[in-house]
Amino acid sequence: MRDMDGNGEARAFLKFYETARSRLERGLDGWCAGRTADGNPLIQTGRERLFAMNAGGKRLRGTLAYLGCRLAGMEELSRADALAQAWELFQTAILVHDDIIDHAPLRRGIE
Repeated sequence: MRDMDGNGEARAFLKFYETARSRLERGLDGWCAGRTADGNPLIQTGRERLFAMNAGGKRLRGTLAYLGCRLAGMEELSRADALAQAWELFQTAILVHDDIIDHAPLRRGIE
């Protein structure tokens, strides 16, 4: 029987969101740990800063990527991992770019 006040849908979305967010956190942590500097300290520093700025986010964009894939009929979230992770990193890069244009000294409290 359907929950007429909408709480059932809200609980279902929150459960999906928590699953997606947890999956994104694990995936991004693993992705970052698996990368090497390739001998270039500038690239390594850039990666470290990007991931530091990306830490602690709500992961809403990545969750929406998972949701879109699910709505398109994709049952297994693992097929959407790369898309969701890339979307989160892309969004952080865009925000950093915006901060550079605006001459903002901080992103999430990080110089």
